[in-house]
Amino acid sequence: MLTFTVIPEKCGKFTLTLTTQDGKQQYETVYVKYVRRELDLLTDEDREIFLDAMFVLWNVSTVDGQVMYGEKYKSAYYFTQVSNTLTYSRWQATL
Repeated sequence: MLTFTVIPEKCGKFTLTLTTQDGKQQYETVYVKYVRRELDLLTDEDREIFLDAMFVLWNVSTVDGQVMYGEKYKSAYYFTQVSNTLTYSRWQATL
């Protein structure tokens, strides 16, 4: 087994080519995404996209959002409830 580290310089979809010493190649698709970025470090365009998305999450219910955006849409209220439920469950487990 071989372990290596690659530090990408940008986000996107990339094809990683692995080549053995005898010339055999294997190709793997790699997706590089930001997990967290500071709001003030976003470009103006990215900040507007992010804030527009947050506006929708806070102002469009899950029911309405699923009609408008598809069945996978969930509102901010949904994520708050999930977070609170998980936090309560963890707290209960400590009793």
